[in-house]
Amino acid sequence: MKKKDKYNKTKKNKSIFIIIIIVITLIRFLISFNLPSFIISNLNYDDKLMTDQMISLLSGNYLGDYNDTTLIKGIIFPLLLTLCRIIHINYSTIFTCLYILAVLYFVKPFEKLIKNKYILLIFYVLILFNPISYF
Repeated sequence: MKKKDKYNKTKKNKSIFIIIIIVITLIRFLISFNLPSFIISNLNYDDKLMTDQMISLLSGNYLGDYNDTTLIKGIIFPLLLTLCRIIHINYSTIFTCLYILAVLYFVKPFEKLIKNKYILLIFYVLILFNPISYF
């Protein structure tokens, strides 16, 4: 009988821990899912280039016009902007979701090193609410 009670208590503690993680993650999502984003249109090799490549991708022209900036940067960020545009979700929402998934992916292997779940939770919260992620 005692073994069954211990099992139920462990299962209950695990459920509470998962609920706490979900609530904290939802709080992080609600804080930052609709942050305004803007481009600086006179930065020809950064913001303007990325948005120009997004417009080229939307029009079906993969590399855009051939000029001195054609292969200067990678294609991943313009693809992300194109995805945002196609599915009509703003950039900050997709960025927030990707950031939360990245934090979960980063913290998961630490379960084997950190046996105390509450220390692991503090580690997760510190990384999740990192101030630099709001920019």
